[in-house]
Amino acid sequence: MALTKVSYSMIDGAPAINIIDVGGEAGANDNTAAMNAAADALNLIGGGVILIPTAGEWRMNWVCLYNNITVQGVGGSGEFNVNCVRPFVNTSAAITFGDGNTIVRYCGLNDLHISGIPIAGSSALGVTQVAYNSDWGLRLRGGTVNFTANRVVVYNGRRSVSLEPSTTLPVTGVRFNAGTIRNDLTDASGARCIFVEYVSVDGYATDNKFFQTKVNGPTLGYAVVAVACVLEITDSYFDINPGKGILLSNSASLVCHNLQLDPGTTNAIIIAWDNTISNPARLIRGILKHGGQRWENTLGNAALPDEADTYGYKSSFKDTWLSNATYFTNDSSPVATDVYVERGLSGGNAYLALAGADFIPQADNTKSLGIASFRWSVVYAATGAINTSDANQKQDAAALTTAEQNVAKAIKGLIKTFKFQDAVIAKKDKARIHVGVYAQDVAQAFADQGLDANNYGLFCSDTWKDEFDVEHTQLGIRYDELLCFVIAAL
Repeated sequence: MALTKVSYSMIDGAPAINIIDVGGEAGANDNTAAMNAAADALNLIGGGVILIPTAGEWRMNWVCLYNNITVQGVGGSGEFNVNCVRPFVNTSAAITFGDGNTIVRYCGLNDLHISGIPIAGSSALGVTQVAYNSDWGLRLRGGTVNFTANRVVVYNGRRSVSLEPSTTLPVTGVRFNAGTIRNDLTDASGARCIFVEYVSVDGYATDNKFFQTKVNGPTLGYAVVAVACVLEITDSYFDINPGKGILLSNSASLVCHNLQLDPGTTNAIIIAWDNTISNPARLIRGILKHGGQRWENTLGNAALPDEADTYGYKSSFKDTWLSNATYFTNDSSPVATDVYVERGLSGGNAYLALAGADFIPQADNTKSLGIASFRWSVVYAATGAINTSDANQKQDAAALTTAEQNVAKAIKGLIKTFKFQDAVIAKKDKARIHVGVYAQDVAQAFADQGLDANNYGLFCSDTWKDEFDVEHTQLGIRYDELLCFVIAAL
């Protein structure tokens, strides 16, 4: 369809096409073709708004595969009738963004009501039997990035709002603001208000956030299911009675601020996992109000801390949890260990103290303590570092060559006093004097003898990119090796 044949206006500076102007009609008609026509036309000019302007029931199974497309409604006087988008057939969602392969960016919904019910029923609140419900209301598929929903109401469908990955692409950057997500199915154990999943069972923070969201859970099923991802919820209210609440599966975790749960059940939060030695509270961060929380794994259930009103959950690595870490034995009985983390202040500086255990990497000789762009300022130790020097782990031993001896002698003459620039900025004339070499001078000393300093462990060069994609290179010296090198030539 040529753009010149489509009438469009402007909404908040963006071109807008009225669905009626491209053949859309409220009632029993399928509006999928009209939505595609509007999206095709807007895509030719870089995106815009599809306007659904009047009250009525708008049926469709529309899939958006373009960037910068927003669907704009006019709200409604009720959640089940006025200005409502429904599936035309229940085999597909009413509205879907992405297809699992195409990357769709900067799309959204405003002031729209979406229902997973293809045809309104006559039972209480207009809810039909489960057989007539679509599997989705609003569906976002892998490759959808930077999606925003403002003042949107989504209800019913086995998954009212579903964020689903493809094989390789997650849904990321979703912002659901000031909306309502509900599920009133009374006979569907698979019902979910919100379903969020990442592509890997190892878990990943996909940066999907729900702000000021009211969630009304189903009688059966769960209000929210998060799989292998971080679920972030702020200033929201979950009325999940009488069904189950938030299910965290496959290492999923919950980050919340001012989340109020009104469950009427002991299963407000369920942590389903198979790790029997870790602290379950590590999967919850933030402030929860009300509710009796429980967690469960493959071995059974156990209660999380009781909450008379509000409880602040914090990572067990940053703070103690019930004074120490806990794990659960095969009979699901909590057993206190002597390993815990304490936080405090010393000399004006915050600290984390690990008691009752050594701090070690998971695997030998595989991880660094700090990186070039995030260095420790000072290392305090009672004795020096122990470096591997076992002959059984070394080879190609050789005396220094004449050229190497010449470099060592040259480096001896390069030792000087200096001050660090950041110390001078912070302390001015009180900055302390240090003794050492400049790495650039050392590199030149090697080059003067036809040698490459990068071939020697005493010389280090690290390169990285910052958040603005600017490349930085920083040179360093291993002084224990450099001093041995210089001494060998004396």
